[in-house]
Amino acid sequence: MAVRDNKDKDWIFIAVYGSPSLHLRRGLWNDLNQEKLHIRGPWMIAGDFNAILNTEETSNQNASGNYRNDDFRNWMFNEGLVDLGYIGQTFTWKRGNDQTTFKGARLDRAICSLDLLETFHNTKVTHLAANSSDHCPIKICIDETQRSYQTPFRFQGAWTSHAGFLDCIRNAWNVKTDVWSNRENMAAKLKVWNRDVFRNIHSLKRTWKKNLKVSKEDWTKDSKWA
Repeated sequence: MAVRDNKDKDWIFIAVYGSPSLHLRRGLWNDLNQEKLHIRGPWMIAGDFNAILNTEETSNQNASGNYRNDDFRNWMFNEGLVDLGYIGQTFTWKRGNDQTTFKGARLDRAICSLDLLETFHNTKVTHLAANSSDHCPIKICIDETQRSYQTPFRFQGAWTSHAGFLDCIRNAWNVKTDVWSNRENMAAKLKVWNRDVFRNIHSLKRTWKKNLKVSKEDWTKDSKWA
């Protein structure tokens, strides 16, 4: 489904149901391919994937069937998709009434492309209380107030050649908070560091090109072969 927000930004939303059958799920991962679907731009997929990313997302962490989720993890990696996380209870699917019969897993989630996360960086996913189903509904709140339509942050490989680069990283990274908070903080600190310490490499490039042009003109004017 194509979505257009009130800023005329387009993105794709796909609702998904992953079959309990491993064979059918593998076919689904193969079909959910950006090139096959002709997706150009941000996209989000949400629903019951019937798969987990790690053992912490299941009540039976010693289960021998976790290998059945390798295709799901590989598909997300190959498509460059990221999990949006959640607020609330861990397990979205539960069964059983006591400790001997209880089973639970995080089978429902929302995932998206990196460019969608750049645009809607405050999007939140909440696991709501289940009513008559053994699955709980998930609520996705697209960031409506703090959207970023500026040029996305780009890491510059040339930064690593500067003697103060690692110090900037160490000072910006907060070990007491999560990766997403560190990501935003790191990008902001590197932009300032790039401007004040490393100096903007694009500005330097323009200056060098200008100086080279002036030097060439002076050389041509003074040359006896001109």
